[in-house]
Parts: sequence; C-alpha cells; structure tokens
Amino acid sequence: MWLVTDFDKERFQEKLIKTDSCWFMRGQNPKRYARFWLDGTMLGAHKVSYLMFKGPIPEGMNVLHSCDVECCVNPDHLFLGTHTDNMQDKAKKGRGNPPRGERAHSAKITSSDVIDICRSKEDTTTLAERYGLTTTAIRYILCGKTWGHVTGRVWQRRRDYA
Repeated sequence: MWLVTDFDKERFQEKLIKTDSCWFMRGQNPKRYARFWLDGTMLGAHKVSYLMFKGPIPEGMNVLHSCDVECCVNPDHLFLGTHTDNMQDKAKKGRGNPPRGERAHSAKITSSDVIDICRSKEDTTTLAERYGLTTTAIRYILCGKTWGHVTGRVWQRRRDYA
C-alpha cells in the first residue's frame, strides 16, 4: 500500500493540465501512460490519481479508464476492475484488434501482391527485390507467419528441437 502525503498531492496538482474532459500530466508523452513517483516507487499516474482522489486500490484490482485515453488522470474517468474486466472492456470497444494486412499503416504490399508471391516460382531474394521487402518477410509470407489471413496458411512454431 502506498502512502500519499500532502507534499505528493501538491506535486501531483502542479503537474496537471486539465481540459474540459481529460486531465494530463505536464511533460509526459501524450500517447503513453503518464508516470509519477510516489512513496519511492514509480507508478502509473492514473493509479496515483485514483489513490489521491478516490481511495485505496484493493489487492488484485487495476485502475481502468472509461475514456480510453491512456495518459488521462481525471479521477472521474477512472474505475476499478480486474485484469479480465480490462480485457473485456478492451474487446468490447474494439481496441484489441489492430488493423492487419494492407489496412496496417506499415504495409508495403497488398493482398494481391501476397497471392502473387505465393504463386511465384522465383526465389525469395528475387521476390524481395521486386516487392521492396526482405527475404525474411517473403519467407514469413510463404510459411504463413504473416498474411495468413490472405493465404490461408497457418504458421506453427516448431517444437521438435529435442
């Protein structure tokens, strides 16, 4: 259990940037969980906010965000839940399934390129040069480790190293 002092509350309040809805910590990465030193331990600032404004966090419970903004520390947006509650909330809100295939921002090829790669009789080096990929990326496509939703191939880790 962490001890929250008046000094900690002052330090925390000084770092707050309050908007109409979410609160943020000054100097923190806006795309990540904010951090705050409390009682000699670096904690998520959302946990510290919960402790300061709502009370203790029971053993086995997590502090979850109703606003889905990781760096928000507004106590009105925070609630307690188990890890399972957090995963169910994530799935219900569609945050657990990142885009894949050509919808992914980092995609360099299309689904039709993948099909052409799988049908090709050329070696991986030639295919890699043609599509601007590495030979490893081509091998991953061919074995189903990536783009399996297009090729129908299912990659399985080898477990027969004995």
